[in-house]
Amino acid sequence: MANSEFKYEIRRTFFDNHETLKCVQNLFMSSYSKLLKHIICISIRHVFTQLSNFLFLILLVIVTSVLNEFFLHYTIWQVVLLSAIFFGICTILYIIFYMYQSWTSWFDEIINESDLCYKNANKVYSKEKNAFFVAVTPENKIIGCAGILLDEEKNIFTDPIVSILDENEALLIRVITLPEYQGKGIAKLCVSACIDFAKQNNINTIQLVSTNRQNAAVKLYEGIGFVNIRNELFNKFLDYSTVLMELNL
Repeated sequence: MANSEFKYEIRRTFFDNHETLKCVQNLFMSSYSKLLKHIICISIRHVFTQLSNFLFLILLVIVTSVLNEFFLHYTIWQVVLLSAIFFGICTILYIIFYMYQSWTSWFDEIINESDLCYKNANKVYSKEKNAFFVAVTPENKIIGCAGILLDEEKNIFTDPIVSILDENEALLIRVITLPEYQGKGIAKLCVSACIDFAKQNNINTIQLVSTNRQNAAVKLYEGIGFVNIRNELFNKFLDYSTVLMELNL
């Protein structure tokens, strides 16, 4: 499957060599890093919004009263400002620390435990009823990918929001495009290849998991025909939720 406007083709890979697997892993690292930065920026804006919250102001007043006993040479507004800066910095540091932990945990999972780790990739995607497609340029650079699980792995390498899938259901995963190649229809073609594979194997329903922070991805899935069937709050403070979507074939 090839594209005429921008030269690349969609290929099925079985991960029978480590070079291909490493390229796909790097693809995920690049994409997740971009998402992580996006969430941090939104979260920091959320922090400053919360500074105007009534309950937060009450806390500031309490802290201000205490600090004012120790810093009598400061005016009340100087102490308020110092308190606000202190709480803001602490909250931002918490966000960065939380995201760093999430990043390292996710990275460790990809490398050591997931369907894309060295011990699992070939075993999972060499199966007749699982498939992984990559978008490859003429220079043999992998710029996008998507995978689909029809076999038992669909209930192993999944998210808690997904219920147990039966034999007529499949799981679409790992839909990624390098940031500099986004907007060229690469992800759509990779997903289409997965959908065609599912149809050939008599699948009735495909599910996938996204997040409320991946607006472009959600729009892509909706354009293909997926519908949002469930949202599950992952982190209330960061307003971060997982989204379960479904496509009936």
